Amino acid sequence: MERVGRFLAYAGEMFDRVTAGLAIEQDEADAALIARQILAAGRPDKLLLNERELYRHSAWLRDRVRRADALGALANAGWVRPVRSSGNGRPRGDWEINPQVFTRSA
Repeated sequence: MERVGRFLAYAGEMFDRVTAGLAIEQDEADAALIARQILAAGRPDKLLLNERELYRHSAWLRDRVRRADALGALANAGWVRPVRSSGNGRPRGDWEINPQVFTRSA
């Protein structure tokens, strides 16, 4: 009986762990992947994230809507903010990285 009780407790914990991943929205999961890329690159000289450079490394980021949703989630979390362009024409798609991101992970 004791072994069955321990197994059921273990199975319940694993079930909670598996189903917790189902509660994450697509934009949050994509934002987590971008955040990992930011942290893996280390602290750059310029704290800029360019969308074009970003999707060169990950094919799924070519989808404009999906990329915008993920960057929006990062912006809501305080990781990035859009750089306002001052010129005419299409904006470059630059995002300023919050420098505190690198101090939090250290």
